[in-house]
Parts: sequence; structure tokens; C-alpha cells
Amino acid sequence: FKTSKEAKKLLDKGVELSPAQTIDGAMGTGLKRIEEALTSIPILGTRSMLENVKKTFNIAVANEIGQPIGIVIPKNTPIKKISRVLSLKIKKSLDDSASKLIIKSPDELIDNIVVGIKNSKADSKIVNREIKKFNDVFMRNIKISKDGFIKGANVQALDEHFIKMAKEFKNSDNYDLRLISDVFAKGTDDLSALIKTGSGDDAFKFYKATKNAWKNLQVFNKASLSSTAKEGFEPSQLIKANMIDDPTKGKVGTILGKGQLQDIAQTGQSVIGKTVPDS
Repeated sequence: FKTSKEAKKLLDKGVELSPAQTIDGAMGTGLKRIEEALTSIPILGTRSMLENVKKTFNIAVANEIGQPIGIVIPKNTPIKKISRVLSLKIKKSLDDSASKLIIKSPDELIDNIVVGIKNSKADSKIVNREIKKFNDVFMRNIKISKDGFIKGANVQALDEHFIKMAKEFKNSDNYDLRLISDVFAKGTDDLSALIKTGSGDDAFKFYKATKNAWKNLQVFNKASLSSTAKEGFEPSQLIKANMIDDPTKGKVGTILGKGQLQDIAQTGQSVIGKTVPDS
């Protein structure tokens, strides 16, 4: 029997498919239905085999997330622990990458945010309020070293604050706050340039990679939590979590096939389908 192209992609990623799931065409579809029907038969049934498919699919997705930053989830990891193990490893990697970050000249960046808010054409009361809020957050949460640098976790905190503000203001119902959103969007780009200059290209690239892994982890964990009856997730649950997490207007990113983890999720759905139903 011919192995389908989609099945080969999953096999290459370490997914241990059932015999029927590897077979292309109508023959494979028919045999897969038989395998699924046999899950209810004790001892001689296919439940344990299909549960192993689900487990190895979850590990393959986890490793696709972790691979760019050198994280590998062992094959013998119990399915109920995959999400926790992956979360801990990525969190450590993110903290490690952030510890190497330096901004050597933060004053101009901060001044540009304040000036940008002032020049945003938003209502003066909102302008004054948001400048005060920004200064308060900066003074309370961001520490500047004796040499005038922002380092490590403080750089990460500033980066996360800029991204949060840009997103919140862009999606706000308040027109004046939407006017200010571009200030933080530009500030995020300027901050990235300063991090790259101060920290070096390698440190900056690794930080970006760990941030992307962290973003993908949120999709992974949403899919895991959506399965309340059983541990782990089905490909369909990963597709749904990906769609929920898609920040693009009208879910255009998902429609264009550019969603986080969308390729492996859709490949998994086409080959595995809903194997062991949640009950």
C-alpha cells in the first residue's frame, strides 16, 4: 500500500501512526474507520494504539515548537506531563535569553514615546493620563543600571509592555486610544533595534526565537486545556486553538494558512482525524 504524503510528514516528525492512517486513498479511509470502531473492544481493541498516536502527535507538536531553540521533549514523556514539561523548558529558555539583553541608550526611546503620545491628536485629558500611566509603569517596573543601561529582565518587561499597549490600544473602542496605538507600535520596532544594537545579533535572534516559541506554547496549552475528558489534544482541537489565537482581523492569517502551528495541525487532522473521541 502507498503511504500518503501527509502521513509521511507526520512519520518524519515522530508520530507513530496506526497501519490504516499511513495508507493513502479510500482504502486507508475505510480501514481507519474499522480501527476506530474497534476501540470499544477490550484487550483486542485498538484503543491503546490510537491513544499512542495521540500521544506521539502531541510530542511532535511540542518538539516543533521547541526545536528552533534547542528544546526536545523525550519520547517517553507521559501525555499528561507534555504541556508542563514544555512550558517549564520554554520559560527557562525565555528567561535565559532575556538575561543577555541590553539597551545602552534608553532615554531617546522613552522621550519618543512621551512626545508621540503628546502629538497623537488624542484628547488632552487622555494624553495626560496615558503619559502619567506610562511614566508610572516605567518608574515602578523598569530599573536603569548605574551605567545608564536597561538590562536583562527589565528589557523583557519593557518589550512586553510596549507590545501589550500597542495591542490593547489598537483594539480599543475608544478612538483616542486607537490614535495612540501607533506610538507603541513604533516604539516596539525602535526597541527591537536598540536591543539588537546593544545585545548583539545572536542574542537578539535567540530572544526573538524564544518569544515565538512562547507564543506557540500558548496555542499548545489552549488545545491541551480544551480537552477536559482526556489528556492531550486531537488535531481538531489544535486547529481551533490556533484559530482562537489568530490576532488578524477576520482571522485572515488562518484563512491564508499562516496561523501558528497550522500546518502540523491540518496535516494531523487529514491523517489522524478524531481518533479517540472525548467522552
